[in-house]
Amino acid sequence: MGIAEPVSHWLEQVRKQRPLVHNITNVMVTNVVANALLAIGVYPVMAYAPADRVARVDLLEV
Repeated sequence: MGIAEPVSHWLEQVRKQRPLVHNITNVMVTNVVANALLAIGVYPVMAYAPADRVARVDLLEV
């Protein structure tokens, strides 16, 4: 079995669940990372203010 089958299965599961993903990235790559996450089927959250991070913690699944 190659890598394509496991990756394909993983992407299918991610697209079904549509998770909310909180990111802390460098400001220079925020747009690229957000677009890449949207492309694989997740909802990216790019929050930098501490108040935003605290407000979103109750939405996250660990």
